[in-house]
Amino acid sequence: SKKAQVVFLDAHAEGFLDAAWNPIFGEYDYVKQLPEGGVCYKTAIFVAPGYSSVLWPRDRVFTSSPCPSMAKAFSDHVVKAFGLENVAVDQGRITIIDRVPFVSHPRRDPSQEERAIQNLDFLKATLEKDSTATKVEILDLEQTPFLEQLRIIRQSHIVIGNHEAGLAELMFLNK
Repeated sequence: SKKAQVVFLDAHAEGFLDAAWNPIFGEYDYVKQLPEGGVCYKTAIFVAPGYSSVLWPRDRVFTSSPCPSMAKAFSDHVVKAFGLENVAVDQGRITIIDRVPFVSHPRRDPSQEERAIQNLDFLKATLEKDSTATKVEILDLEQTPFLEQLRIIRQSHIVIGNHEAGLAELMFLNK
């Protein structure tokens, strides 16, 4: 019998980040894949609808994690799981996160996306010309494997992005 560490209880659509689950948490299943007749878990943690957690409650009204030590422990765990502990910051490297509408869920209408940076190429060209940046790149999270995303974020000196545009990955920045 297989030992599942994570079970998705919803109709989680396959997505680009699925490759990251196994290295971070171990084996995982979807509820629809569990055997008929019942399953017994030694330990179970259920996350409320909306994906609220101890690290970041859904009804937050604060500007930082309520539990920074847990957020740091999670970040360290992910970085170690992918073997990126020794990746150094490239001083002067600027990464701009491109907010591509997430369309893996069928009810999401990408034409309603209003929070994308409209002038990415102009922003990149301006930073290359008028700043002391040693490298400026646009990072398309939807087209970049998770391991490479983490490596780029860990190497970045400055990260620019729009609201919700993958900014959770800032927790993996080198300090």
